[in-house]
Amino acid sequence: TYFSTQFAQNYAKQAGIPAMSIQHHWAHAAAVMAEYSLQGDVIALVADGTGYGDDGAIWGCECLVCSLTQMRRFGHLDYYPLAGGDAASVEAIRPILGLSKTAGITVPEDILTGIEPDLHKIRIITRQIEKEFATVSTSSLGRVFDAVAALVNIGFQNHFEAQLPIALEAIADPDETGYYPIQLRQTPESKVVWSIGSVLEGLIDDIRKGHDASVMSARFHRSTGRALLEFAVQARQQSGLNQVVLSGGVFCNRYLSNYLIEILQNSGFQVFFSRRVPVNDSCIALGQAAIVNEKLKLRK
Repeated sequence: TYFSTQFAQNYAKQAGIPAMSIQHHWAHAAAVMAEYSLQGDVIALVADGTGYGDDGAIWGCECLVCSLTQMRRFGHLDYYPLAGGDAASVEAIRPILGLSKTAGITVPEDILTGIEPDLHKIRIITRQIEKEFATVSTSSLGRVFDAVAALVNIGFQNHFEAQLPIALEAIADPDETGYYPIQLRQTPESKVVWSIGSVLEGLIDDIRKGHDASVMSARFHRSTGRALLEFAVQARQQSGLNQVVLSGGVFCNRYLSNYLIEILQNSGFQVFFSRRVPVNDSCIALGQAAIVNEKLKLRK
């Protein structure tokens, strides 16, 4: 539990007032809804690096159907294991190994050792993932950006927050129109899940063909946009909703945001993107306040 959460819970207990816990990604969506005074249900596409889910996993690429009073998780990026706690947000080799494990893909050893020369360390992390020791399940899209940046050989560690995703965006070819195949499936629990294996396979194939990193970066960005669009399309088919809100630190990426907004609008969606508040975690407090305010109205 975050220190800020502990502080809030202790403060509420000492003051004799109720404490309300608001799920991270729902708060992201609610911040956009509050900015635009949206009422009723919307489709929310929320993508970031880390946010606690209500199932004990770390969420980070979510399609929600929500209002300011309720939230339902419609879909998400397929869970993959992250080994090593905070080290997983620094060393790109860790999400690479977790993603390849979930996708059932073998990343060639020469590519792996180009990212992490210590083969013994690679084997230890791989074993750690296999044994599920000190690992966490995640749907984080931010860590996928880390992995792709390393695979296309533009950097291997985050020395500051989002260093690798920023570098990956910076090199994306604005003239590239291709993207990797997208695969979404439905789980027995009726969740729509993006299986990223086909994207990784396409990326590795491009690496072997010697494509420029700028082309591969653009194709990955466009693939991500296409997957998020497909979430929204399927959510609309089920719910009849047509308003989409976008939030989360991943959408600080202008290449992805502009492309996704364009293809959503071309598909007939009404899109809402924050202008007055940031899309990263700076908007969380606003979203939490909006949800709590609405819940208090209902209580009265």
